[in-house]
Amino acid sequence: MQPFPYIPGLLGFREVPLLVELYQKLTLKPDLLFVDGHGICHPRKLGIASHLGIVLDIPTIGVAKSILVGEIEKPLGDDIGSLSPLIWKGETIGMAVRTKRRCSPLIISAGHKVTLDYAVELVLSCLKGYKLPEPTRQSHLAAGICRKTDHV
Repeated sequence: MQPFPYIPGLLGFREVPLLVELYQKLTLKPDLLFVDGHGICHPRKLGIASHLGIVLDIPTIGVAKSILVGEIEKPLGDDIGSLSPLIWKGETIGMAVRTKRRCSPLIISAGHKVTLDYAVELVLSCLKGYKLPEPTRQSHLAAGICRKTDHV
């Protein structure tokens, strides 16, 4: 079967099948997933975090480094935990959240089975001095090791 090509805005169709396969191999299943991407903060209101959550039927949170759609309502303060709604078509679809001083904010959005407020609360509770929340940071580190050693 041909892999789904990379098409901006349709990342879930390319990545979710592999993520589901990997999730099914876990002996200990997490109660919630932080996903490196968007939830409802997406042109179709169905980013990779929402897509994965629906397929697996588990709560997910979108933790993105950039904005796909919308505008940050007001400038963020410099302090960790400073936040501002991301507005698109008159609706709050995500939250820009300062997770580290002198760093651009993360864009947090509800993926599946979580509210935006709860998603922001969980992300803030998982900060350990880095821009990314610890679950996301650890997965990035592990992925980097796999790439260097050709393990997948």
